Order: sequence, then C-alpha cells, then structure tokens
Amino acid sequence: EHHWVVVAEQLLEEDGKVYEIITAMPQELSPIANEEVYRSRPLEGGVELTSDLLLRMGPYLTDRPTDVFFAKWESEIVKLQSVAQSISKSDQESSRDKAAEVERLIVNLKEVLSCLPKVKL
Repeated sequence: EHHWVVVAEQLLEEDGKVYEIITAMPQELSPIANEEVYRSRPLEGGVELTSDLLLRMGPYLTDRPTDVFFAKWESEIVKLQSVAQSISKSDQESSRDKAAEVERLIVNLKEVLSCLPKVKL
C-alpha cells in the first residue's frame, strides 16, 4: 500500500525470543515487484502456498525455512488452537464463523509446514 517491496527476511532467536528482520526498499528501486514476491506457488505434496500465507509466514522465510522458523510457527499454531477453543465456547454465530476461520488457518499452516524442506544451517 505504501509502495515498498520486501527484498529480504531473516529470523533470529536470542534468549528465547524470536525476532523477524525485514528488509524493504521503495518500489521504484526494487529489483522485484510485490506481485512476484507474493505470487502463489505450489509446494511438494500438492499444497498451495497462497499469497495470504506468504504474507503471513514470509515469502523469503518459506523459501529457506530454518529450525527457528519451524519453532516459531509451531508455537503460533498452539496459540491459534487456544484462540479457536476460546472462541468456540461462544453461542454467537459470528463466533462460530471466526472459530472455523481460525481452524482453517491452523490446517493451512500445518499443511505448509509439512511440505517445506527442512534446512539445516
């Protein structure tokens, strides 16, 4: 929206905290367009890495996932499962819809993680 393009990403873990470092540059100076960075792509196993998942998980981080990447997303899935469980306790229809949405996200994240190569650094 602000005419910047992500050109690199890195995850670092220090003292039990995960830091995501994002390098971006103005669109007019970037060697790549956002449309290419966030273009959906298939993974082995028939799973589609959609632009929404790339935006959430990191387009460059998903290309070379590290142990820190997997640990971060496994932790996020646990948090999302807790959120879905809390939401599902409500009787409101909108809450049921939101719980189903969170459950779909969990399934999608697990599918992606299962299809990404394990990179040892």
